[in-house]
Amino acid sequence: MPFETGRSKTGGRTTGTPNKAVKELRHQLQAIVQTSLDELPDTLAAMEPTDRARLLTALLPYVMPKLNSVELRSEQTEDEPKKGLPEWLGVAASKKETIYTLKN
Repeated sequence: MPFETGRSKTGGRTTGTPNKAVKELRHQLQAIVQTSLDELPDTLAAMEPTDRARLLTALLPYVMPKLNSVELRSEQTEDEPKKGLPEWLGVAASKKETIYTLKN
C-alpha cells in the first residue's frame, strides 16, 4: 500500500519525544559534570600554577563572553550642533566624520 499524500501520521514516536538512549546518556553526563564541578576546588589546589592557569583559561569562555571590537561613526555638518552639547550654546561643527574604535 503506497503512501497517500495528506494522510496523518500513524505509529512511532510523537514529535519532540526524546530518544530513550540519548536521554539516559545526557542524565549520566550531567551527573559526571556535577561531580567534577564539586571536586574542582580541590583539583585546582593540587595543580601546578601553570597547569591551573591553563585550565582556568580554557574554562573562562564558558563563564564570561568574549568581547568584540566596536566601531562608532558620527557625521556632523555645519548646520548641526555638536552632539551632546545644548543647542542654545550655538556651537556648530565643521563637516567631519569621527571614528571611535574600542578594542579588547
